[in-house]
Amino acid sequence: MIQRIEHFMDALVRVDERLGLKKLIKYLIVLGITLLLIPVLADPRGAIKGTVEFFLELTAEIDRDKQIQRDEVIKNLVPLLRELRAETGADRAVYFEYHNSIENEAGVPFKYVDLVQQSPKMGLSSLPPLDNVNASRFAELYLDLIDQGYIVNPGDSSFYYRYPGAQEISGKSVMQVYCNIPGIQLPLGMIILEWYDREELDWDQITKYARKESLRVNALMNGIATRK
Repeated sequence: MIQRIEHFMDALVRVDERLGLKKLIKYLIVLGITLLLIPVLADPRGAIKGTVEFFLELTAEIDRDKQIQRDEVIKNLVPLLRELRAETGADRAVYFEYHNSIENEAGVPFKYVDLVQQSPKMGLSSLPPLDNVNASRFAELYLDLIDQGYIVNPGDSSFYYRYPGAQEISGKSVMQVYCNIPGIQLPLGMIILEWYDREELDWDQITKYARKESLRVNALMNGIATRK
């Protein structure tokens, strides 16, 4: 073993004397690049196909990991919505998420909104699935939510004149609180608290608590985008 090391060192000395170590390193780099290019030159279509397949498999694996993370986050939304509904006395708490038909918001302008999770009070049936609602139908509501953080409908009949399209996501409830869920660049979605009977409520206290809970939802959902 020692003799092999000595022979190797002697060979390096001879190469250094004839070529110089820097030239040797350059030659080795060129040789390495050449060896990498041989498969491409011999079978360019096969090499390109193999590269594409590799990146597709890598992308699919990343998507699977993000979906697993998302499933965990959606499960964790249930107790948050349940707690919010109980504290505010709402009949239902619903989380809607903006998306661009591929993934949730991470700086891409939204196009649609999905009903992702909900928590109805006992005895109240769950809302049917509501996916890919064109968000432009309630653009006024979206813009005011960004500006104000929350919007209250205390049962005012003029509410839907000011915010046309809001009925599509508020079901048949007569009073609602809409709370914005901010994202890294654009809003992630909104929480809607719904009441099916008119009653006197402390809207200031309700909106204060809703905004507090929206930060917890924000932390959960943003965790998917920031987790590597």
